[in-house]
Amino acid sequence: MKLLKSSKLFLLMATVGVSGQALYAQGAYPAVPPPAAPGTARPHVWIKQGPFSAVSDGGASANVSGICGIANSFGDYCPADMRSVLATNFIANANGGSGTTVYIVDAYDLASAAADLHQFSIDTGLPQLDGIGGDGTFTKATPFGVPISAVSQGWSIEESLDIEWVHAMAPKANIVLVEALSNSFADLFNAVQFAETFADVTSDSWGGGEFSGEIGLGDPILIAAHSPVLFSTGDSGAPGGYPAFSPWVTAVGGTTLRPNTFPAGYRISETGWSGSGGGISAFEPTPPYQFLNGVNFGARSIPDVALDADPNTGVLVLSFDDGGYFGVGGTSLACPMLAGFLADVDTARVAAGKAKLGPSFSVLNPELYSLGNSSLYHYSYFDVISGNNGFAAGPGYDLVTGWGDPSEPAMAYRLVTQIP
Repeated sequence: MKLLKSSKLFLLMATVGVSGQALYAQGAYPAVPPPAAPGTARPHVWIKQGPFSAVSDGGASANVSGICGIANSFGDYCPADMRSVLATNFIANANGGSGTTVYIVDAYDLASAAADLHQFSIDTGLPQLDGIGGDGTFTKATPFGVPISAVSQGWSIEESLDIEWVHAMAPKANIVLVEALSNSFADLFNAVQFAETFADVTSDSWGGGEFSGEIGLGDPILIAAHSPVLFSTGDSGAPGGYPAFSPWVTAVGGTTLRPNTFPAGYRISETGWSGSGGGISAFEPTPPYQFLNGVNFGARSIPDVALDADPNTGVLVLSFDDGGYFGVGGTSLACPMLAGFLADVDTARVAAGKAKLGPSFSVLNPELYSLGNSSLYHYSYFDVISGNNGFAAGPGYDLVTGWGDPSEPAMAYRLVTQIP
C-alpha cells in the first residue's frame, strides 16, 4: 500500500457548524479548534497536516512506517516507534493491556470509528480488536442516543486519535468509545458518569475554561470514579482548563519528544511543549497529594505528568470520515497514551495477584506525587527541565510538565509493587 497526497481538499478549517462559526479558526496548519463557548468543551487536538489517503496494493499492509520520522516531510511517530522510545514493550507482564478496558469519552458520532481502527491496525501492524485469539475488543457506546456527525462539529479526528493511540500503547486492551450527544459540559459529564461505572481507565481529551460553578457541576461526578480518570490540560499554554484542574482527575500535559532517528530507538531530548496547558486553578483547592509532597501554589496546580504532544513530534492518525491520514498532536495525544500505559499497568497488577488501579484522587495521584517527592524520582520520571508555556519548566515539579514524563517500565514497576 502506498500513501499519496489526497486530491480532496482538507476542509476542516473552512467547515462551518450550525452556529455559523468556523470550526477550525486558522487558515493554515497547524489547524486548531477555536476556544470553547461558555458551558462547552473543545477537543485538545492540533492537526499538523493531511489528509494523505491510503491506496491499496492488493491487500498487503501499508508501508505507513515509510512516512514516519522527523527527518522527512511528515515527521510523525508510528506506534512501534513510540513504544520503542517509551520502552513500553519492556513493562513486565503487561501483555499489551490484555483484560483491561479503557473507556474514551468524546462528543458527537464518528461513523468511521470501527473502520478507522481496523485499517490503522492493518497499516501499523497492530492486532485487530475483534476478540479473536486473545485480542481485545472495540465497542462504540451511545447510551443517550446517536449524536450528530462529529465531522461537522470538528471532533472526528479527535475521536480517531483517541481510539488509535490507546490501541497503539495497549494493543490488546479493550476499548469503548462513549459518544456524548454534544460538546456541552452537561452532555459530556453524562457520558463520563456512564464511562466511570465500567472503566478500568477513562480517557478524556477535551476541556474548556474554568468557571465558578465547576466544583458543583463536574466534580461530584468525578468524585464517584472507582478507577483513574485522565484529562488533557489543553493546548494553548497557561493557564490550562477544566476539568483538568479538578483535583479528582489526573491532568496530562504535553512535551516535545525527539527520538534518535526513525525507526526510533530511544529519546534524544524531551522539553516542555509551549502549548501544554498548565497553571494554578482559580477555584479548585490544593489536594492533599500535592501539599503533602511539597507542591503548593495555594490552589490545585496542573499538570500532574506529561507525554508527547507537540504536533511537530506528533503521530499519524487515520480518519476515513475526514479523508485519510493526518499528522496530529496536542495534549489529546498525551492523554490516550497515558491511558494505554495504565492499561498495561493494570494487566501487570492482575498478573501479580493485585487489584487494578483505583481512583486518581486516592490511589494514582498520591503515588505519582510520592514518587516525585522521593529518592526514586529520577528512576520514575524523565525530568523535563526546559520549555515554556507561559511558565518555565525546571527541575522537579513545574507548571509545564508536572513531574515530567513517566519512565514507563520503571514507573510501571512501582505502580505494580508499591500500591497494595
